[in-house]
Amino acid sequence: MHFLGRFDEAMRYGETAVRLDPSSATGHMNLGRTLQAGGRLEDAIAQFREAIALNPHLAEAYENYAYSHRVAEDDVISEDLTAALAERGWNASERARLRYAAGKVESDRGSYKVAFTHWREGARLRRKSAQYSSANSRKQFAEIKAIFDSPLLKRRLRRPVAGPVPIFIVGMPRSGTTLIEQILASHPKVAGLGELPHITKIANGVSEWSAAAGKFPSALAGLDDSDWARAAKHYMERLGGTVREPFISDKMPSNYHYLGFICLLFPNARIVHCRRDALDTCVSCFTTDFTAGQEWSYDLGELGVHYSLYLDLMAHWRRVLPLPIYDIQYESVVADLEGEARRLMKFCDLDWHPDCLEFHRSERPVFTASSTQIRQPLFTSSIGRWRRYEDQLKQLIDNLPPEAIA
Repeated sequence: MHFLGRFDEAMRYGETAVRLDPSSATGHMNLGRTLQAGGRLEDAIAQFREAIALNPHLAEAYENYAYSHRVAEDDVISEDLTAALAERGWNASERARLRYAAGKVESDRGSYKVAFTHWREGARLRRKSAQYSSANSRKQFAEIKAIFDSPLLKRRLRRPVAGPVPIFIVGMPRSGTTLIEQILASHPKVAGLGELPHITKIANGVSEWSAAAGKFPSALAGLDDSDWARAAKHYMERLGGTVREPFISDKMPSNYHYLGFICLLFPNARIVHCRRDALDTCVSCFTTDFTAGQEWSYDLGELGVHYSLYLDLMAHWRRVLPLPIYDIQYESVVADLEGEARRLMKFCDLDWHPDCLEFHRSERPVFTASSTQIRQPLFTSSIGRWRRYEDQLKQLIDNLPPEAIA
């Protein structure tokens, strides 16, 4: 329920499930995840701990517990994980979860080499079952660039469709997109809607709203203004009619693939591109257990290639898009929150509001991998994090463009 945006309902169901069956480890774990999304971190941690106690063979509970907070030196989770990893009977996905959890625990304790060994093994297990090819990604990125040239982009709508002004927050995962949305969503005129799948589904379902045959992006070449208007209305209809604020934020990082499509639909859109040090971004991706959708993150070499493709596509968008792209650097936000927040509001045509500086106090649910960090004031400990693992990153560094790590 909470992934469908029905957070209050999810909380009620979770609490009811645990009350009716207090021996259900899965029930405690799911309630913990909902509590974590809502910012009730201590309660969430207790639920994850209870899930492990009830069922030591629930791998996901270990992972949720480890990533929900900084694990203390004397926490018995380390012994629990060691015992769990020594057992047989785990499938590959479960063992991967345990490895990611062990990596997080060892990292919290400062055992960085041991932590990276766990993460590398977890990623290896994920990669074995992943259907991914860097060569196919190169072809897909090249096709997007070829289709979205200036002539096609000149066909975009001249008038916005009815609905709130969309602010699209894009970038690599783990680049600060959740932070930037939380800052924006703290403004009373912005509804922070999180990671919406709407653009991806509409772009890849062209035949559902037009007479075009084929797939994205080639199918877009023959569409006209009425098609673009229909697609834009389709997006607004997917918001469900519950938004009262004049602006919304759509924080799907991978929408950077679809910026040309977005420009065709929304002439009034704001595009905010989140940037962060390349190596910090990549290391954060590699040490996060993306169970699906980010298959390029499981191998350091493929991760470097993907990051290079992302940089190249963003450079293309800057050359051809009729809408401006606002770049915001994570490290700059940490160093000067108010200054960067004010500049961001100005770009989005929003008046300044002091609540934007109190983003960590917001009660809106957050479902991303940053749901724990976003409940805290800004901290600098994640800047330069990659240096802890520098001697294990050669494969990544060799596949990044020199300008990314200069």
